Amino acid sequence: MKKLLLVLFVMAVAFSNQDGWLEGSVTLRLPAEGIKQAESGAPEYVVDGIFYRKLLILIRNAFQSPISKTFHFVPFKLYRTTSSPFSTISTSSPSTPHMQRLFSEVYNSEAMIQEHEKIMISESKKFQSQHDPRVPTPENVVAAILLWSDATHLASFGTASLWPVYPFFGNQSKYRRSKPTMFAAHHLAYLPNLPPALQEFYKKTFGIAASSATLTHLKRELMQAHAYKHGIIIECGDEKRAKVRTDTEWRRNKIELVRTFIFNLGYAIASTFVNAFSEKLAKVDFNFYSMFVPDLLHEFELGVWKATFTHLLRVLYAAAGDRIQELNKRLQ
Repeated sequence: MKKLLLVLFVMAVAFSNQDGWLEGSVTLRLPAEGIKQAESGAPEYVVDGIFYRKLLILIRNAFQSPISKTFHFVPFKLYRTTSSPFSTISTSSPSTPHMQRLFSEVYNSEAMIQEHEKIMISESKKFQSQHDPRVPTPENVVAAILLWSDATHLASFGTASLWPVYPFFGNQSKYRRSKPTMFAAHHLAYLPNLPPALQEFYKKTFGIAASSATLTHLKRELMQAHAYKHGIIIECGDEKRAKVRTDTEWRRNKIELVRTFIFNLGYAIASTFVNAFSEKLAKVDFNFYSMFVPDLLHEFELGVWKATFTHLLRVLYAAAGDRIQELNKRLQ
């Protein structure tokens, strides 16, 4: 009993309402292979214990905190001047200075610059038609949100795990974000695992056990998105006011057709599913594929990448010249 009370106390402190934490649930509609049913009439299973914070509250807290003084509100292009462009022909004679575009941070990437320009054009049109000279105009800022999500094992032995969703802000330098003392990571949500009772409920409902593909589909259905369209007014850490804001119809129609096959025709779940991000963010012309930061460790096995990089170094050595020195200089 004491242990139970201790667990409840820790959860109450960790997920306090004062910090904007909410507890919710997700209703999953269960598909079954070989059973024809409309999705709206499919059996439902409720998964409780989803702790989350509203994304707008998280953004507001981050931009109002003192750490926002290290944020870059306006993206820019970064260049370096070299004596000569990198060439396969070595020359000792001096040449005219060469400008080389550098990409090192989110706030000097082409994606953020284009998004900033898009918002400036949109706000400029709104300013010309709706501006009230008595109301001060806030600065428009792009909140570059980098979302991460991965199940984490909590113990060396056993199956205890945690599935957090935590965003960083690309407005902050990666060299600051990488320091634990900067507290750059923000907790957005904690997703529960599918409860063991789900399999029992599924078998009792359909008379068969849920396949691994079905369980994977239901796990993905737990992912929820909280987005916004017009931005919010925030008084930032530097006491300046700013307005922060953060797939195609063909693809969504195709996925809707696939879901019809799964539920109405009882087809087995194969590969493509409707994504909650696509439905929620369709109206703001947002491509949810660019939402999560790619993790190269999930794309490459460490040994494979090491072997590939070693082979590339051999190619540079075989090409002779100053290739290796140039590589070292660029990596510095």
